[in-house]
Amino acid sequence: TGDLDVDQHHTVEDLGIALGEAVAKALGDRKGINRAGYFVMPMDETLAVVAIDLGGRPHTVVDTKVKVRVVGDLQTELVHDFFEGFAIGARANVHVKVMYGRSNHHKIEASFKAFARALRVACAKDKRLAKMLPSTKGKAKLNSSMAHRPNMAQLKVKRLYSLSRNSLAISSTPNNKDVSHASQWLALLK
Repeated sequence: TGDLDVDQHHTVEDLGIALGEAVAKALGDRKGINRAGYFVMPMDETLAVVAIDLGGRPHTVVDTKVKVRVVGDLQTELVHDFFEGFAIGARANVHVKVMYGRSNHHKIEASFKAFARALRVACAKDKRLAKMLPSTKGKAKLNSSMAHRPNMAQLKVKRLYSLSRNSLAISSTPNNKDVSHASQWLALLK
């Protein structure tokens, strides 16, 4: 139930993060997927476009052109929070743009439907790509002298060292059981 007694923010954002993490886990090493997908969704008078890149780095741009604070029971600013949460969880670029429309309900609905279709294309397997990794972004490893769960100071030092050598060898995979390190990894990506 999140903290709905306060507002919907954490519930919606956490749902986006959880869905993104589930997609990332389901894709595994992402070998053989299209990696990128887009969809243009017409919904009556509204047209929404969504593009997704599952290349390994989170980034979100959302422009729904929604002009009201609430649609139904949904606080409309949370649409961005959902897509941002998904992008972080899935390590994906997510771009959502409503080109035009009158109904705020249609703008949001078309955005989510276009998102689902774009995600389907990005996740789809392509036999021609079966043995190819779609990206190596975020795959470099810390050297063996680092602890298996490095602290933030170690990560920042490693990042500065790597950047000084014109490479981006900053990340390895944190221990999945250690949720407290997730915030460190997310902060490092900012």
